[in-house]
Amino acid sequence: YGTCPEVIPKSEPYMEVASVIPGTIEAENFDIGGEGVAYHNVNIASNELAVMRETEAVEIQGNLEDTWIAYIRNGEWLRYTVQVTQ
Repeated sequence: YGTCPEVIPKSEPYMEVASVIPGTIEAENFDIGGEGVAYHNVNIASNELAVMRETEAVEIQGNLEDTWIAYIRNGEWLRYTVQVTQ
């Protein structure tokens, strides 16, 4: 699946707010930073059918009330910024 760079590029939390743990992390709220920084997706270059985050190449499906990450393949990943309170 490639090699890890010596310096991992910095991503930013989605909506500029880290997810709090303990708590619920919404899968579609992965970090901002693009391919290789905030996520890795092996099978698409754009997300034309997305219900949100249309410019990210991650398959987000659903409707405006209920969304999910779809078609996850081996080797794909999402990155999250979190704040651990306990």
